[in-house]
Amino acid sequence: MNPIIRVGANRVVALRYRMKNSAGETLVNTMESEPVKFVYGSGEILPALESALKGMKIGEQKNFTLPAAHGLDQPFSFDVVIDDICWIESEPATKGNDCGPGCAC
Repeated sequence: MNPIIRVGANRVVALRYRMKNSAGETLVNTMESEPVKFVYGSGEILPALESALKGMKIGEQKNFTLPAAHGLDQPFSFDVVIDDICWIESEPATKGNDCGPGCAC
C-alpha cells in the first residue's frame, strides 16, 4: 500500500485556485484551466500561502483567507483544489505513484 502524499517540503504541487480580494472581486481563476505547478519551499509563492496548503492531499479542496500581512496589502481569499503532488528528483520514489513529467514518483 502506498503512503498518501501530502503537500510539504520537496514536493511539486499542481493546483487550481480562485483568488478574491477583500471586495470579493475575483482576481485570478484557474479552476477551469490547467493546474499551476510550484515547488513547495522554493520561495515561488508567499510563505503564508504555502503554510495554508501544507498537509493537503491530492483531490482535497480548501477555502481560506490570508490576512493583510506578510507582504499583502489586504486580505485575500482562496478556493484551492490540489490536483497532483510528487517528490522532486532528489527525493525517493514511491512505486505506483505516477504523477507526471519531471516528477520522481
